[in-house]
Amino acid sequence: MRTNRLITLPYRPLAVLFYLFLILFLPNNLSAQDATKPVAAWLEGYRAFANFRPVALFQKAQERSDVQLVVGNSSILNLDQAAVAELLQAAPQALRFAIPTADGTIELELAQVEILAPDFFVSTNTQNSVPYQRAIHYRGIVLGNANSVASLSITCSGVMAMVADESGTYQLGQMEDGSDNYVYYKTQNLIALSPNHCFSDEESLMGDDGGQPSSGDRGVGCKTVQIYFECDYKLYTDKGSNTTTVSNYVTSLFNQIATLYANENVGVVISQIYVWTSSDPYVGYNSTSAVLNAFRQTRGTTFNGNLAHLLSTRSLGGGIAYVDVICVKQYAFGVSAITTSFQNVPTYSWTVEVVTHELGHNLGSWHTHSCNWPTGALDNCVNPEGSCSPGPAPVNGGTIMSYCHLTGYGINFNKGFGATPGARIRDKVSSSACVPQSGVVPTGLAASNITSTSATLNWVPVAGATSYTVQYKLNTSGSWIIAGTSTAATYNLSNLTANSAYNWQVKTDCSNYSPTSNFTTPGTGGGNPCNAPSGLGAVSISATSATLIWTGVTGASTYTVQYKISGASNWTTAGNTASVSLVLNNLTAATNYIWQVKANCSVWSATSSFSTPTSGGGGSCDPPSTLNNNTIGSTYAVISWSAVSGATSYTLQIKLANSSDWFTLGAVSVTSVVISGLQPSTSYNWRVKASCSAYSGAKLLTTTANFGGGNGEGNLSQPTLVENNETGGLVLYPNPANEVLNLRFVGEIFQQHQLVVTDAMGRVVSEQTFQSTLAVAAFAPGVYFVNLLEEGRRIATQRFVKM
Repeated sequence: MRTNRLITLPYRPLAVLFYLFLILFLPNNLSAQDATKPVAAWLEGYRAFANFRPVALFQKAQERSDVQLVVGNSSILNLDQAAVAELLQAAPQALRFAIPTADGTIELELAQVEILAPDFFVSTNTQNSVPYQRAIHYRGIVLGNANSVASLSITCSGVMAMVADESGTYQLGQMEDGSDNYVYYKTQNLIALSPNHCFSDEESLMGDDGGQPSSGDRGVGCKTVQIYFECDYKLYTDKGSNTTTVSNYVTSLFNQIATLYANENVGVVISQIYVWTSSDPYVGYNSTSAVLNAFRQTRGTTFNGNLAHLLSTRSLGGGIAYVDVICVKQYAFGVSAITTSFQNVPTYSWTVEVVTHELGHNLGSWHTHSCNWPTGALDNCVNPEGSCSPGPAPVNGGTIMSYCHLTGYGINFNKGFGATPGARIRDKVSSSACVPQSGVVPTGLAASNITSTSATLNWVPVAGATSYTVQYKLNTSGSWIIAGTSTAATYNLSNLTANSAYNWQVKTDCSNYSPTSNFTTPGTGGGNPCNAPSGLGAVSISATSATLIWTGVTGASTYTVQYKISGASNWTTAGNTASVSLVLNNLTAATNYIWQVKANCSVWSATSSFSTPTSGGGGSCDPPSTLNNNTIGSTYAVISWSAVSGATSYTLQIKLANSSDWFTLGAVSVTSVVISGLQPSTSYNWRVKASCSAYSGAKLLTTTANFGGGNGEGNLSQPTLVENNETGGLVLYPNPANEVLNLRFVGEIFQQHQLVVTDAMGRVVSEQTFQSTLAVAAFAPGVYFVNLLEEGRRIATQRFVKM
C-alpha cells in the first residue's frame, strides 16, 4: 500500500518519525537463516554446568477436522497438568523439551531466563499493585541446530512456545474453544482467510547523519531496555476478566519477543504491566493513530520504563510507534492492536511480529524498504519509501522490519532483523544515555580437578552473557594475570606451581569481576586433599590485637593464617600453627580486617572479618542508637538500629551475656540484619559500631525455646550474619558449602513445612521436614536448589553451590 507523509513533529529540530503499522495476516514463507545466533552461543555456556533435564509435558491427542480446516498438518496435543505443576515447582535451570508432532517428536534445548525487571510489578486502574505468581521462561534452540531459536513459557495459565528454524516459524499454544487441547503448527500452514487488514506506514522525514551503523555489538546484559506494557479493557475481558491471565499472556508473548531481540544482542525486559479492569480512556478512539495520541497524553513522561506500549484486542488496524525515541520519553510510545486467535487457533506469531516490529521503530529502525538506509532500500517486497530504487529480492524470507509478508517471500523470524537494521538498533541502544550499563556478576565460583599444575574453574552461567574472562594470580602476588576468555561457564588453568595458593575471578562481557575465589595446588607427591576450615570467628578483640578461631579439619596437621586490611590487595601471612586459634598483634585501632585460614591439606577457607575498636573509645561520629530486637526465634534474631550520618558501613559484635569475650560477626552496609546459628533459650549481648564511631552500648537478646527445649547454658558456636534485605525468606549459609548447609527462615515454621532439594536438572536429591541444617557432603559438586514447601506449595527457593 502506498505510504502517506505527515507533517514534521515539532518537539525537536530533527523531528521524530512515526509509523502506522497495519497488519495483513498472510501466511509467512520462512526458510534458511543466515544471521549470527547469539542465543545458541549463550546456551553453549550451560553445557559444562548443567545437564538438560528431559521434559515431556504433552501427548498426541486425536486429530480434529475443524482445526485442519484452519491450519493444515497441525498436531493436537494434550497437556499433563500434574507434570506442569511439578515443573513449576522444580523450575530446573535447563531443559530438553519434547514436542510430539505430526512429523515426529522435536526436542528443544532451553535454559531459564529472566524477562522481568528486578522491581517488576502488575497494577490496575484501581490497585497500585496486584499479586503476580511468577512463571518460568526459557530460551534456546532446536536440539542440534545452532541456526534455530526457540522460547518456552510455563505459567499457571498454561504453556506457550515458539520455534523458528530454516523451515519456518512454529507455534504451540492452547486452543481458545474452551477445550483443554493444545495445537502445534507451522504459521505458513494457516489456510483460512486472514483478517482484512494491511500494513500502511505513515511517516514524516527526519534528518540523519546517513553514516554506517556502529559495528561494535553489545552483549544483551550490557544495556537492557525496560518496557512498560498497558493492556486495555477489551484485552482484560477477552482474557476472562482476570489480571493473572492477562499478565501470563503478556509475559509469555514477551518471552518470544525478548528471544528475537536476544538473538540480536539486544536486551529487553518488562518493567510493569498495567491492566484496565474497567472502561479505559482510549475506548472512544477508533484508529491506532488516535489511540497513540491519547495514550501519550494520558501517560506523559511518568510511566515506569524506557518505552511504553499499549496492547489492545480492539479492531484498530494494526500498530503505530514513534521512531528512535529510546531517550525521548515524551514520545517513547507505541500501540499494537493484536489478535489472540483465528477460529479458535492461537495466533501468537502475528502478535509477536507486530509488537517486535513497533518496538524496533522505537529503538531506531526504519522499514527495510526505506530510502533512509545508507545504501538505499534493503529489499523489494514493496515500493520504496522515498526516492530510491528498490532493493534486492530477499533470500529465504524477509526480516522483521520488512513488508515481505505482503508477498510470497513472507517474514522469517529465524532471520531476525537482518544485518543492517539489527546493527542500527544495537548502535542506538548501546549509545542511549538513559539506559544504564549493567551486568550480572558470575556467582558460584568453584575449582575442581586440581592437580599440582592445573585446575578446572567453574561458575554459574549468566543469562545473556556471550563470553567470560578469567583472571588469576598467586595468593602472594599483587598483579593479576588474564588467563583468557571462554563462551562456556568453565575454564581450564594450566602451568600452575605445585603447593601454591591461587586467587581467581571471572567477569562476563558486560559485568565487573566477581569476588575472589581461591584454590591451592597440592605438592608434586599428590595426596588426598581435605576440606577447608570453617567456623571462622574473632574473639578477645582490642584496639591492637585479636584472637582468631576456626573449626579443625580431619587430616590436617598444621594451619596457615593470612589477613589484610579490608580493601587492600595484598595479604599478610600471620604464621603457622598446629592449634585451631592464632593471636594477631600490632593491629591498628578502628580498622576493619579480612582474614582466612587453610590447612596443610586444603585450599583457603572463605574469608571472615572483624573490626578493632578505637583506642580511646571515640570516633568522628556518634555510635548507632535505637537498637531493636525486631524478631527473635530459637536460633536466629532480626535486629536493627538507626542509621548514622556519614557512616559507610556497620560492624556487629555479639557475646554470651555471662561472657566478657566479644565475637565479631562482620561488617554490613545496611541497618537491619539477621543473626543465625544462635542457641535456644540463651541470653546474648550485641552491639554495633559505625565506620566512623565507637561501639554502641550493649543490647540484651534472649532466644526462645525450641520444641525440644533448651539448656539455657549456651555456647557461642558459629553465629552468622546475613544482611536483612528482605522482610522474610530462606537464607542459606555458607554458600558455597562443603559438608553442612545451614538454613534460616524468617517466619514461622510448622510441621507441614517440607524441604525439597533439587539438582540443576530438577531431580529431587533430598526431601525432609524443615531443619536448621542440611548434610550435603554426599552431594556431587554443582548447583542445587532448596525449595521450602507449605502443604505442597513452594513458598521460598534459594540456590547453593556444593564445592
